[in-house]
Amino acid sequence: MAKRKPGRASPTDKAIGNLLKWSSREEWADEREEILGEHLGPACEDFDLELGELREEIGPEAYGNLLGFAMEDLFTRRLGPEGRNIVDDYLKRRSWNESWPGKCYLAALRDSVPSLYEVTDLEPGSHLVLRDLVREGPPVRVEDRLGSESAAKWDRLGGRALDLGDKNVLAGGLLLFPFEAAELLLRVLRKAVEGTEDLYKEAAAARNLPPGDFTETIQRFLLAGCAPAFTRTWLTCTLERLRRPLPQLTNFEGEKLLFSEVRFPLTGSIDDAEARLDGVEELERAADAEANWVWLRQETNPGQSAPLKPEGGLSFGGFAEGGAPILGNVELREGQVILSVNSARRAERGKEFLSRTLGGLIGPPRTSFQTPEQALERPPAERPEKPDLTPEEAARIMREHLDGYYRKVLSEPVPALDGQTPRQAARSGAGRGKVIGWLKRLENNEIRRARRSGSPPYDFGWVWEELGLGDLRR
Repeated sequence: MAKRKPGRASPTDKAIGNLLKWSSREEWADEREEILGEHLGPACEDFDLELGELREEIGPEAYGNLLGFAMEDLFTRRLGPEGRNIVDDYLKRRSWNESWPGKCYLAALRDSVPSLYEVTDLEPGSHLVLRDLVREGPPVRVEDRLGSESAAKWDRLGGRALDLGDKNVLAGGLLLFPFEAAELLLRVLRKAVEGTEDLYKEAAAARNLPPGDFTETIQRFLLAGCAPAFTRTWLTCTLERLRRPLPQLTNFEGEKLLFSEVRFPLTGSIDDAEARLDGVEELERAADAEANWVWLRQETNPGQSAPLKPEGGLSFGGFAEGGAPILGNVELREGQVILSVNSARRAERGKEFLSRTLGGLIGPPRTSFQTPEQALERPPAERPEKPDLTPEEAARIMREHLDGYYRKVLSEPVPALDGQTPRQAARSGAGRGKVIGWLKRLENNEIRRARRSGSPPYDFGWVWEELGLGDLRR
């Protein structure tokens, strides 16, 4: 979430700053240490980290968010045999130093519980609309000028929504949960609620009390004591992600990704070379290009052309408009025939292919390789210039490409949907929920990608409608 810009502090910022100073007094030292131990200790122990090392590993901003979340938990606790509360103690002794809005904010924070929220809508610079994923109920509008500028639709936020009477606001200790971490936390919280509900019902029956509905009371009671579960889950998933080895990258034939360029000197006529390349079935002259061809794989059995992907890896590849897999690119430039492919084996096959096709017109080839890591490290000046396209043209091309891609995906098995196609999964109640989660993740990732690139996000609205889920896009 966005940080507040420097400037004149609001009454609530001033109140929180004063409360933090009050909580740093020596009389609260043991409680502070205990709370930090509950929130950060288990993950530090699991990953063999000291607190100082944790800050270095996850970064100062993320570390500050964790501390903020933990301190807000401390401000809600009843401490010691007398049940003292830091907010009560501060307001009893220093309430004269706070404005009415500041005092209302601190009281609301004291009485709050954390929960996991989903951003269902937002107005940048104004507010967020949040749905409580634990307690459910109708979405709530939350005023947050800076948070609404950095959030994206379908974000999962761990934090505290405070009711100030005339409006709702978010407390400052917010954790942005990845989808996997959010699902893990939800399972833990829901299981705890269900188990405690059963105990309450058994106790009521044993005392001949009316059954009643304890759900809301139990949810609030459990959430009040589950704040460390939020930080532990978020921190564990974050550290696992940061320490996870890079996935093995392959092309769709299962070959290790290695950007390869083969250059043949052109010894014959360029017209003869073009004529031969145009006459080969595997090559298709690229649109709007004078001497550029796309090398396509000819499918002998289209049903067997699914990409091969290593366990835990990522597979990359492109497809022509007709659906044929693209193997590479052939270009006539600067007196050379240049083949560009993405694996060493494919470079060897390409050498053989072009040697047969252009025999007598080319000399011995020279091959160069570049790993994906090396490609990322190249200085911007060395990278190829982007095509001279207007933003509108680039957006149109990307939209048309994604339209075709997702129309194809809707009828293909998706691992996140237990191997069903989105169309199949959307027909059942259990599958529909998984499809909705899948679509929300796609849409959330696209919004963030578009924000980083400065381009408009792709509109998934038609995908929801195509699957009969348009009314559930909320």
